Amino acid sequence: MGSIILRGAGFSYTGNQGKHVAVDNGEVNIETENIVLTAQPGQSWDWSALIKNVFVKNLNHFAVKNKGILTLQDVAAKNINLSSATIKNIPALLNNNNAFQLTNSGGNYVDREHIFNWDNLSFDQNSHTLSVDGLNYQPALSRDSLVAAYPYQVDYITARTGRMQLLDVDLAAYINDSILKAGRLVIEQPIITAYRDATKPFRHGYLKSLPTVAIRKIPPFFSLDAIELNDATVTYLQVDKKTLKTGTIPVTHLTTSLSTIRNYDLKETDSLELNAEGLLMDKIPVKLRVRESYDDSLAGFSLFLHISPAGLSILNPVLVPLVSAKLKSGWLDSLFMQVNADEYASIGEMKMNYRNLKIAVLKKGNENDKTLVTRLANFAANTFFLRHKNSKRTGAVYFERNRERSFFNYLVKMTISGIANSAGIKKDKKKIRRYQREKTSTGNQKKTGLHVGPASLAGMNSMG
Repeated sequence: MGSIILRGAGFSYTGNQGKHVAVDNGEVNIETENIVLTAQPGQSWDWSALIKNVFVKNLNHFAVKNKGILTLQDVAAKNINLSSATIKNIPALLNNNNAFQLTNSGGNYVDREHIFNWDNLSFDQNSHTLSVDGLNYQPALSRDSLVAAYPYQVDYITARTGRMQLLDVDLAAYINDSILKAGRLVIEQPIITAYRDATKPFRHGYLKSLPTVAIRKIPPFFSLDAIELNDATVTYLQVDKKTLKTGTIPVTHLTTSLSTIRNYDLKETDSLELNAEGLLMDKIPVKLRVRESYDDSLAGFSLFLHISPAGLSILNPVLVPLVSAKLKSGWLDSLFMQVNADEYASIGEMKMNYRNLKIAVLKKGNENDKTLVTRLANFAANTFFLRHKNSKRTGAVYFERNRERSFFNYLVKMTISGIANSAGIKKDKKKIRRYQREKTSTGNQKKTGLHVGPASLAGMNSMG
């Protein structure tokens, strides 16, 4: 036979369990060619055909988990070779369809908690590439409604992206072994915003895993070579429980690469590695490198941080509402931090060179409310405690992790520890020596081998 063209106005299907699929006010077009039927002994037939094009418009009412609804504006596919020999043999079917393509101009998924929208999704079997022109995510509730719905602190997160590409998609691994396997996920110009109201009580009793532990807990087996973000903007907003003011921390022009992301077939030498650089407060160049072992039972990792020269008063939009302090003056010449850390503690060193540092202590973030207490605190801080400049001294970094807090909270707190030690606000060397003595005396050395030594900052200039 030659070819067959089918056209229709729509269809509706309801399964035994109530699942419903429909094409409403749309069309269904199917074009086939190269149809071959061959009679075989025993009254059986061999057959083959090429589905040249399939187009379905307004496909909706997909009921999925969490009572969600999936709606597709359309679905189109082309170059599908089918035959009696391959229809039940998935590897053979894939090998026989290298020119297969799937496209969708857009759609959305909505359930009680989440809303996703996307534009121009496509898959090309020849290049093994899945792409989408843009993806948007937001909670189903508005920010104020979501915060009001919970008696404790909760993060309100939104995200939107430019073009996304998932390269080297291995369909056979998923079909044969239920393994999600691909190469790089490249995301252009994502914008991610997280908001938290810290005036509400913190929810205790839930431990937050470090990255490698969290990845290994994900149910389906999966493997990605890397996730790359290009020119990202990440903004964190928090309402402080004391000042009742909102501090905003933006990181712009962020480029990141997170590599070796998998939860199966792990080797002793496998590590999760993060390389990132961007502009803190849209002005301060920052570089970060983290390497965390999959094999370490305590999720041990090494961390390197470099901050380039900048005026420190840039940080005041964060410090005033969240710390009730203001930097009256100060210039950072450079900051290097090296840390070895694990599930429980971080130990390292910071070399922070700065000059002309002066601080103002505020009352509940109010710069105009000057009391006797704040005046005395300012005098004591700037006269007795604060080092106004540093060009030689190396500060200690030591922080015992609160395991109910996230990895990023851990990163911020260890950085603050190093800054406070470098500026003379606190001294942690005694705590470090006590921590190391306790580990030595109990004979319970951690696999990460946490240590601090004078040479640990060597080579950090390679970060830029």
